[in-house]
Amino acid sequence: MLLAVALRTWADRQDEPQPFKLQGLLVVLAALMTLWHVCWVDRFHGSWQQELYLDVFNHTASAPHLFRALPYGFTRTLERITGDWWFSCLAYRWFFSYWFVWSWYRFARLFHDRCARC
Repeated sequence: MLLAVALRTWADRQDEPQPFKLQGLLVVLAALMTLWHVCWVDRFHGSWQQELYLDVFNHTASAPHLFRALPYGFTRTLERITGDWWFSCLAYRWFFSYWFVWSWYRFARLFHDRCARC
């Protein structure tokens, strides 16, 4: 996952005046979004997520969760590698939050120029 972020930083070096600073900001923002999710969603509703996760792999879940291969497959692969479901969920959330924030930034850049002071 960090390799993907590093490659994105390398690819952005031609379009961005400070790609390392930008990517660092996006990484931190994604981490804050993940932390917010842990504090406000997982703390109160975390048990149903793991139950649903297990239902998908036991073939007892209902649609649409049965057809969401990316989130469950990504998390399951990380879980197999690390042996830790909780870490896998956090890593999944952080990674895709990072890409959400990056794409949001790139979309905004379609309509706005870089900051003149940057």
